[in-house]
Amino acid sequence: MVKFENEEVDNPRLKKLNESALKLLYKYGIRKLTVEDICKDSGVSKMTFYKYYENKLDVVLYLLRSLIAKSIGDFRQTMAKDIPFPEKVEETIQHKMEYANSISEDFVSDLLQYGGPEVLTLVQEQMVAGSKVIYEEYALAQQQGMIRKDLNLQFMIYFMNHMEEMMHDPKFMPLFSSPADMTRELINFFFYGIMPRPEHHEKKH
Repeated sequence: MVKFENEEVDNPRLKKLNESALKLLYKYGIRKLTVEDICKDSGVSKMTFYKYYENKLDVVLYLLRSLIAKSIGDFRQTMAKDIPFPEKVEETIQHKMEYANSISEDFVSDLLQYGGPEVLTLVQEQMVAGSKVIYEEYALAQQQGMIRKDLNLQFMIYFMNHMEEMMHDPKFMPLFSSPADMTRELINFFFYGIMPRPEHHEKKH
């Protein structure tokens, strides 16, 4: 396990090492990532690397924990903003799209195929924790009438969790003229699907 806690803030070498590891992890995935590549890209020696991490898997687990914690933190921060709920929804989806655009197909497939039991367990545990946070926030919004009373929140969370997978489907991107167009369509699809429907009162004759 990582031998430090909150040390990155005051340690420029560790910060650079982690930044390089994350960049290369996104680019190559877990299987192709090597300690040698991380050290070369960051300009940090192997001796320094092994001061903080036991091996490649150790740094991968640390980075995944950090990414998931940041994602949950960003979501909480967005939901706490004093802005209209529709803007919160749009910002949340924008964050998901930016994250999906920043990672390679190798990274996604490696999590499933080459991550090993420790990585898979971490991802599954954190997805459950993240889904719980989202459910609580949207359940509150539903109680306040900001989203449809009859909306199946579990389905909504399922849809949000699979947005990133859609981004890496080769049949998905060609449906849109540009990444911006795709993001806009996803936001509109999601937004108008959860918003309360206007009540229609038929006139009696």
